[in-house]
Amino acid sequence: MEVIGALMVATRSCPSVHTKTLNQIRHLGFCAPDALRERLAGLSPDGVAAEAASLRPRPGGDPVKR
Repeated sequence: MEVIGALMVATRSCPSVHTKTLNQIRHLGFCAPDALRERLAGLSPDGVAAEAASLRPRPGGDPVKR
């Protein structure tokens, strides 16, 4: 029973964590360089999430983007 309770708490908190994360990404974009701000401007929350995910470093990629 304790495990089911823990799963229910995690399930209930998931949407709020998702919203908080998207808000943090959007707010970080306000002080980002112009090029990044332009990429995030006008995107839906799902679009912001997809664009942020595309910014992750890739194996063999340049670790420093200017």
